[in-house]
Amino acid sequence: MHHEYILNNYLDIWNGDLSLINSTFSPDIAFHSDRFPSSTGVGSVAIQIPTAQAFRAFVIRSRTGWNQYTFHPYKWAADGLNIAVRWRLEAVMGHNFTLAPT
Repeated sequence: MHHEYILNNYLDIWNGDLSLINSTFSPDIAFHSDRFPSSTGVGSVAIQIPTAQAFRAFVIRSRTGWNQYTFHPYKWAADGLNIAVRWRLEAVMGHNFTLAPT
């Protein structure tokens, strides 16, 4: 039950409720992603985010330029202090959407 609560907060953060960051994460979180699109549009790059404030900045940067931006989980698993989730993003580009420079 505790894992599901944290996962729901995590998804709510990605869906725009940044007020949940401090109550969901410790100040020095360990966030790892191995499937983040590269700036060239070819392949993906691994990213690591070491703090809750860096994660907040990452979420804000990721959501910028979208009129709609909602994550929906497909599957998730948890063990101890770790949670893994697969999700899909439903999003609509806004007028200020910009691509990363290549």
